[in-house]
Amino acid sequence: MAKQIPTKRLQAAVTAERKRLYNILDKDPAAAIEAARRLRPRDDLNAVNIERIRAMVFIEAGGKLNDAAIVTEGVDVFRSPSLVTFPDCIYNLANGLAELARLQDLGKPGRLDTADQRQKVRTLFQQAADKSEHASIRSSSLNNLANQLKDSYRWIEAYDMYAAAISADPANGVALSGIASLLRWRLKKQVDADGPIRRAAVRYILQARAQLSAAHEYAGSRGVTRIEELLKEFQLDDTAVPVKELPPVSGYADFVRRHRLALCVDVEGVGADVGRWDHLAIRSVTQPIEAAMETPIIFSSWNVLKADFLTARWLAYTALEGELPETGAYVDTLDYARYGIKQSLLVMAQKAAVDVLDKVAAAANVYLKIGGDPQAVYFGTCWHERDKAKKGKLATPLKWLKTVEDEIEAGNAALIALTELAHDYYGGYLRSKKHARNAGTHRFVVLHDLWVDGRAASSPILDRRKENEFEQVAVESLQVARAALFYFQEVVSVRERRVRRSQKGLVAPLVLPSHHYVRGED
Repeated sequence: MAKQIPTKRLQAAVTAERKRLYNILDKDPAAAIEAARRLRPRDDLNAVNIERIRAMVFIEAGGKLNDAAIVTEGVDVFRSPSLVTFPDCIYNLANGLAELARLQDLGKPGRLDTADQRQKVRTLFQQAADKSEHASIRSSSLNNLANQLKDSYRWIEAYDMYAAAISADPANGVALSGIASLLRWRLKKQVDADGPIRRAAVRYILQARAQLSAAHEYAGSRGVTRIEELLKEFQLDDTAVPVKELPPVSGYADFVRRHRLALCVDVEGVGADVGRWDHLAIRSVTQPIEAAMETPIIFSSWNVLKADFLTARWLAYTALEGELPETGAYVDTLDYARYGIKQSLLVMAQKAAVDVLDKVAAAANVYLKIGGDPQAVYFGTCWHERDKAKKGKLATPLKWLKTVEDEIEAGNAALIALTELAHDYYGGYLRSKKHARNAGTHRFVVLHDLWVDGRAASSPILDRRKENEFEQVAVESLQVARAALFYFQEVVSVRERRVRRSQKGLVAPLVLPSHHYVRGED
């Protein structure tokens, strides 16, 4: 019978051994692999924990060496049914699968032949974050999910995930530097007002500088190096201090800023000194001179998309933080459920947010001339080929529709972001948002402030949820819809720039005036 090791003693031994091997790994990954292979059970460390430590080293070191065989050795350990239920093992499995996908991608993000594997990686990172009680595992999982999103051009969602990682552990210097790197990238693209973006980037870099030791714990020497590079690039010395943004002008603006829901990149200072701060726009489209004298429908579509999102956002704010006159009298169902305008408004806000996604698909379908019935377009399935034998489900292996593929091959990386977001919505870690929307549309969502198993009657028409969890689902649904709007706007912008460059002869960029100026509203 195996000797039982006291828990605290075992945890201390695991931590010390892992730290020793990772110090070796920082300097010489091959040496770390050999050192891990030499590990043997001892009085304070049993065989199971040695196997887990060894597998973690194999994944990390194998990735550094671009050695898929070594990474696979580590992955196989964490695939074990006895381990795959533990959050830290789910996290390590996700890391291993992510490395294998990276090695297979050959430096080409968004490749379809790894799409399903990368979708699984994102789902596993989300599961690890949701299940773990340890701040460091939650924060690491969300940080690595952010990295995955960033590598697929999904920079808006990556920003949200880095922010979530920081919320889980404010000392995570790697996540702090990750969000700063995203802001630096926007500065280099020169597509946004650089003042507010630069100020936000500096704030995150200086916060990261204060967490150098934690950054080393999270990502070894490369985590520290990235922070040092950012400090140097932004010319921040020891005397540098962050510049604070003006406070939000209202409770609503504070809600939008807190949850990063503005239709502008400057989410840090939103609503401070500008009246119409949701200024993300499709500025112009190019048409041949002989084109009909009609306003392209992309402008009408975008205006409605934007207004629908802003309405959903306002509904969520009102449900969560506003004052609502309750005139209804309800019976108590004696199962800790809550009924009223607030709860119904929250469900409506979540539905309205997710409905924006199908409208993005409809607008993209017409703008890109994807084809099919424009009145039967759905966000989760409109980008890829479907299998008619399986009632219209996505074909396996995954394959873009020809029009979508041609646009991506022409260099429109924003379309990769949009299609991968749709893939996660269809069957990945975002599908819970779709399920919540469907329940609110076709059934009855009942929100509970206290959950007692067996107290509430079950029914196929009732979808029972914890109210505080559904509040988070509503906010996250808005964040997903916001990301889709950003990516679609970028799809149009990238395509229009390419069209202007390629056109021969006379072309007419159509730029429309402000709706509010024309109507004398401001």
